[in-house]
Amino acid sequence: MDVTREPGIADVIAADGNISEVQKSARNGCHSSEILTVQLPADMKVDEDDPVVVINWRPTQVMSFLQNLQNAAPGHNRPGWLQVNQHGGIDNPEDFQRMMAMRLAEFGGGCHGDSIIGPNTQAQFCNIIGEIFIFQQSSWAQAVAAANHVQAPLGKVYFVTGNGDKSRPVPAELHAPGNGSLQLFD
Repeated sequence: MDVTREPGIADVIAADGNISEVQKSARNGCHSSEILTVQLPADMKVDEDDPVVVINWRPTQVMSFLQNLQNAAPGHNRPGWLQVNQHGGIDNPEDFQRMMAMRLAEFGGGCHGDSIIGPNTQAQFCNIIGEIFIFQQSSWAQAVAAANHVQAPLGKVYFVTGNGDKSRPVPAELHAPGNGSLQLFD
């Protein structure tokens, strides 16, 4: 599904095709100025024991990350799950986002679009967060981000522990990588 994004507005597409805008507001004690609302599929069981991971992608940053991909990280091994075209690149941000979501879903309860992974057990949730950290710490991802002058994280990671009125995502507290590495997800 193609979505036109306005500057400063990011969308999350739920499995049922509903789109929710990020509301620019610092409410509910969130550390981010982005408050995200998401409409999850009605049949998705979500609670504190079965959280859902939501990635609010930043398409401009993903596009920057993908520029000149084939030449950005010589000597670094690209993750095997990341499929490239015959020229060694990825055609568009949505393809990267889909591949990343599918990779994370291998550790969790399934993939719904390119932004929702779950529902997950607590262990699966921890494994997904761990895999995000492993990706952003990889020498390949760090080399690509540095070569392409990525200025901000590719996406913000949230978790959801309720349906309906309780479906407001909460920012996941991802720790910044050490040793001067770029934070690719926050």
